[in-house]
Amino acid sequence: QENVPFGEPRAELLGIWKELQDAGLYCDLVYAPRAWQILFEHWNEDFVRPPSGRLMYVHTGGLEGVSSQITRYKRQGLLDSPALIDEFTANTGGDTAD
Repeated sequence: QENVPFGEPRAELLGIWKELQDAGLYCDLVYAPRAWQILFEHWNEDFVRPPSGRLMYVHTGGLEGVSSQITRYKRQGLLDSPALIDEFTANTGGDTAD
């Protein structure tokens, strides 16, 4: 499994974050995408997937840090979609810094 440096903007993590947002799960852009990436990769393994097929994900906050992460993604050229930024802001009441 690849070692992902903490907080480093990565296209695949941004994609997971967007997928979660599209599903109505508004979460942070640092911890949640990486957690869900690992869950998606290992979902069919017995130690991850419960017999019921249901999973409870406890969102512990962190939305206030999304604006600074979005700025980092923009600076690295991984995010240039104003629509995505506007959608996040509209759905969470967040604000993004430039």
